[in-house]
Amino acid sequence: MNQIPNYIIILDFVHKRVIKIKLSDEEKQFASSFDDLEELVDALSEVYHFSLVNCQWMALDEYIEDSFGFENNTEVNLALSFVRALSAKGILDDVISTNDIEHVRVCEHCGKLMNEGWVYEGIENYCSDACLKSAHPEIDIDVLKVYAIEDNSNSYWTKWEENIPYK
Repeated sequence: MNQIPNYIIILDFVHKRVIKIKLSDEEKQFASSFDDLEELVDALSEVYHFSLVNCQWMALDEYIEDSFGFENNTEVNLALSFVRALSAKGILDDVISTNDIEHVRVCEHCGKLMNEGWVYEGIENYCSDACLKSAHPEIDIDVLKVYAIEDNSNSYWTKWEENIPYK
């Protein structure tokens, strides 16, 4: 292949994701063994787990990304993705306790990290009225708010202080 790109961008329609690959020096060396870009992208599909059948791709020498309507908070979004993935696998609590991580609260419904929200029945955490209601549709939020204020209830809205450990 005569010209080897610096970037390969893939739109994966099946998994609803954009894959952005910045080719390393090793990958560029590997790319030189192919006759055309299609063969290279096919080989990369095995490494980066996508199928050319369900994707569109482009090869670029320069890459500029513009995003509109998204928070430019990549590190936080990445951390939240990991939290959701660990939670979905049912191992988030194990990872937190095994690594002595403190000061972490995760919404039981949406997986959002939180420093304030609902404690329900003393054991479940929810970041908002909507998440609590989604998880427990039988609850009347207005009644719960009154009950939480008037009684020593196990269900209440709170803001966690930094020195309070996880669960």
